[in-house]
Amino acid sequence: MDTRTQKYFDQNAETFDSIYHDGQPIARAINRWLRKAIYERFAITFEKSEPLAGKTVLDVGCGSGRYSVEFAKRGAARVLGVDLSLIH
Repeated sequence: MDTRTQKYFDQNAETFDSIYHDGQPIARAINRWLRKAIYERFAITFEKSEPLAGKTVLDVGCGSGRYSVEFAKRGAARVLGVDLSLIH
């Protein structure tokens, strides 16, 4: 990955991940309204992945690991998240 791309993802990862945090009520409402597709994709991913019990999951491009953590919470036996923006 070239350094400009790595720098962009390193600088913006926290901002992107904040979309999923509960945060302030106004920010949460704005995110749910303007970024509805992100929440729908999250729900669909786990709906289509069930049942997870006993499965191994590879989360490529995991960012902060939001999906990886959720896979583990939902019963995946093993979860590995890989993201190039976190490699220095």
